[in-house]
Amino acid sequence: LGESQQRLDCLAAWKESNLFSKKEMAALDWAEKVTNISFSTDLEACQKTVLHHFSEQELVDLTLVISVMNSLNRLAISFEDSPKKEMQ
Repeated sequence: LGESQQRLDCLAAWKESNLFSKKEMAALDWAEKVTNISFSTDLEACQKTVLHHFSEQELVDLTLVISVMNSLNRLAISFEDSPKKEMQ
C-alpha cells in the first residue's frame, strides 16, 4: 500500500532508525506505551508529545486502533494462530 519494505523491516528498531518522522515516532511510542500499559511510566508526558503531532480526536482514534490490534494479536496467540476443528 505504498510503504517501503525497508521501513517495514526497520519497524522493530524504530527508535534507532532515521526512517521515521517525529510524528510517526510519537505514534509508535504511544503504541508501545498503550500495549505495555502495566509497565509504562509517564504516560502523561508521552500523551503530551503525541498531542503535539495529533489532535485529541486523532489520539482517540490511534488508541482505539492500537487496542484493536492488541486484541486481535491476543486472540491469534490464544488460538495458536490457526483454525481449530470443531469440537464434537
